[in-house]
Amino acid sequence: MTAGLSQLSQFVERARDCSVPARAALLRDLADLYLTQPNALSEKARRGFDAVMATLCSQADAQTRREVAEKILVTPSPPKQLLLTLARAEISIAAPLLRDGLAFSDQDLVAMVAEGDPDRLAAIAGRKRISEPLADALAARGDAKTQAVLVKNQGAALSAVTTHTLVNAARKRPELQKPLTTRYDLPPNVLIRMFFFVAPDLRKEILARAGMIEPALVRDAMDATRDSLLIPAQIDGAEAHEARSVIQERAARDAIDEAFLKELLAARERPAILLAFAYITGVDFRAAQMIFKDASLESLAVACRASKLSREMFEALAPLAGKTSANDMRAPVMLDLYEKISPEIAERLMRFWRLHARAAADSAKIASLLRGVEGLSAAG
Repeated sequence: MTAGLSQLSQFVERARDCSVPARAALLRDLADLYLTQPNALSEKARRGFDAVMATLCSQADAQTRREVAEKILVTPSPPKQLLLTLARAEISIAAPLLRDGLAFSDQDLVAMVAEGDPDRLAAIAGRKRISEPLADALAARGDAKTQAVLVKNQGAALSAVTTHTLVNAARKRPELQKPLTTRYDLPPNVLIRMFFFVAPDLRKEILARAGMIEPALVRDAMDATRDSLLIPAQIDGAEAHEARSVIQERAARDAIDEAFLKELLAARERPAILLAFAYITGVDFRAAQMIFKDASLESLAVACRASKLSREMFEALAPLAGKTSANDMRAPVMLDLYEKISPEIAERLMRFWRLHARAAADSAKIASLLRGVEGLSAAG
């Protein structure tokens, strides 16, 4: 059934009254008809009503806008133009919609983020679920308040780019450090990087999380990872295939050790170096690559200390990390990292990375283990 002609005529007639009370009453009645009688209007009429309501909304008083916003807050299919108009209304009206409204698309929200209003960005950052593209936009455009809300939001999916942005911001803004360290989805390499600049109490928290991971589980993960390193991969080129064959032969003789790594360094066999390093440290190949991408050498220091590789080996491997020119300049200072981190702490930190190799196949168990820090904190 569609709305009767007499009813539509009444709305048209009422629209001639330009007084604020009349416009407010008309907006309320149109919204009621649209929301409570969804079959009373044709699709064309719904579009027309939406345009009229959006116009009336911009002319209405704040109380009327608030009443209408409350009506459409939990409506899955509210009038779109009206919704977007209310999202740009006073922040006291817009914030609940932006935080809890069901009908916004990612495209709508990303467009709102681009407008740059800090209060609206913070409201969007508090949504129950946030996709990676929306989180990327919020982290890049948002101010300190928005980033803090985003970091605390466990329903926000953080891409590698967003995580990098937030961790860099956390170096200068301590208020981001605690919520970051308690995110169970933080990649191991990021958690280890943060260990070196967060406050002492947060370092203890990171180590406590590592302590909750059973050593036996880590050993199983390391064994599985080492086995996988010996299996030829589809993406292997000729050089990688040859390197893997060398690693297989040495593994069969239980001869992948620091001396072997030293031989590979002398021969400058980079694929074999990465494979041997991954095997010794008990991480997968991708993790080994990430360790060497960390130009700060912090990840490398942790991996070497945890795997009982000597300071001399750490110094020999350091030029492979980051940019060579930068390594030459920072080496005297950065190489002290090896001495500053104890083997016990390094071993605990490496549990994250070693266990991460099995995260794809056992993600629920890994997430559960890392989330357990909340219970640990509460108990303490």
